[in-house]
This record gives sequence, structure tokens and C-alpha cells, in this order.
Amino acid sequence: MSIQSGVFRSAWCNAIKATALTLIAAGAFCRPAAGDILFQSPGSGAIQDWTLNGVQQTNNTSLPDPGSPEWRIVGAGDFTGDTLPDLLFQSTSSGQLVYWRMSGTRFQSWGYINPSFPGGSGWNAVAVTDLNRDGHADIVFQNQATGELVYWLMGGINLIQWGYLANPGSPDWTLVGSADFNRDGNQDLLFQNRQTGVLVYWQMSGTTLVNWAYINPTNPGAEWRVAGVGDLNNDGSPDIVFQNRSSGELAYWYMNGLNETGVGNIQPSSPGAGWNAVFVWTPADHMFT
Repeated sequence: MSIQSGVFRSAWCNAIKATALTLIAAGAFCRPAAGDILFQSPGSGAIQDWTLNGVQQTNNTSLPDPGSPEWRIVGAGDFTGDTLPDLLFQSTSSGQLVYWRMSGTRFQSWGYINPSFPGGSGWNAVAVTDLNRDGHADIVFQNQATGELVYWLMGGINLIQWGYLANPGSPDWTLVGSADFNRDGNQDLLFQNRQTGVLVYWQMSGTTLVNWAYINPTNPGAEWRVAGVGDLNNDGSPDIVFQNRSSGELAYWYMNGLNETGVGNIQPSSPGAGWNAVFVWTPADHMFT
């Protein structure tokens, strides 16, 4: 294969205010304790969760059905203030935003984000991350026609402030992940060119672009899309999880900052036909294992 594979391993984090992948506590870099891959069927909307120990699946759990394939999972973060990661959904037809309050992989309740619409058509929620390091999950949107990026700084489920991020220059550059690649306490952004597969990282300071660079190597191959980002081998550096568009095969790159240091397949290497890996997250019941 032309790529590199892997997924989360155990880590430990004190004084947690949770976001989906990289946790910031009192301004310090903090890593999640275990990693899951969340899958969704584009045909039915059904959701499956894989619990992982390193790159090995140890459990497979079905989550509640959102009721329609129209409701697409777009991220995870603490929207309800209980320090536990919740799931964020967006309607592919209306753009409406709904959160599920979760306790691990167990559904508790649901509600609308306020406001529940990001504005005009074509604005897709592409990342949930803590941009301003206040312990609240924020949302990043990308316009599918122009490539423009807008952030919502959130106070729980309520929008506090919004603005534009730097423009990636083309809708071909899709925001595919957020993590602290350079370990400075700020959430950085990962882009993939949907035509070529090339990977680019943005070093961020809050909502300000500081610098950018290519990931090394720059290209996993056009068939390999980024499915999620997380520290799979517990070395303090976020790693990248990929899924093959054609075969569904799962793979990882172990990373040291921007540089790939090892590759392989998730075990098992495929979730089966019709399952898309949507992101890597850390459910609450895996935080300290």
C-alpha cells in the first residue's frame, strides 16, 4: 500500500475541559486517554463506534440512529459544560445544527445549537475544536463553493463571537482535522487537497494564521482521505488516520510534529462496505483507561 496507518492509544490528562481530540487544561498540552473511530453509513445514517487499544479494535458499539442519513456527524466536543464530549450533527439539506449530549457512547439528550443555522447555503461544519483555549468547543465552517472559512466561538451551545479565518485560496483545500501539531497549546488546522491528496498544516494562534507548511511526506495518494487526527501511540504528537475512498481500508501515519515516522493498518483494516470513518474521538468512558 502507498500509505501509512494507526489509531489512539492510552494517555492521561488532569483537570480536563474536553474537546474532541486534543485537550487543553489550564493552558497546558493534554492528551486523551484512549481513542475511538466513529463511522457513519451514508446510506442509512447508522453510527458505529470502534474502541481502540493503540491500533487494534477491542470493541464495536452501535450508537442510536439519528433517524435519517440527512443528519451527518461533523465533530465532537463539550457543548453542555459537563466536561464530557458530545456529538455535533449537521443536516445536509437545511444546514441545521444539532448536538447530542453523550456520556461516553451512551446518548443522554439532544438540542439545537443557538443559532441552529450557519447562514447561507453551502456552509458545512468541518471541525469542532477549542480555538480560543477557553475550555468550550468551537465550530469551524467551510464554504463548499469558495473554500472560505468561518469560526464560531461558543459558550456551550450558544454562539458568542464569529469571524473569518484566513482563506485557503481554493475549495479544493478541505479542512480535515484540528490538533496541536507543534505542541504550543494552540489548535492547528490540517488541510487536504481533495483532488490530489496533498496535506498542508496551518500553525494557528487562536484564530490567527501564523505559518503554514506541507506535511512530510506531502501526499498519501489521492485515494486516501484523512478520517481523523489523534495521538495513537501516546508519544505526545498527533497522528493521522486515513480511509481509502475505494476499498474502505483504514491506515495511519505516526507523526513527530509534521514528519511521518511510521505507517501501518488499523486492525481490522476495514469496517466493511458502506461505512465511512468520520473522525477520531475520545468518549468519556475511555478518558482514563
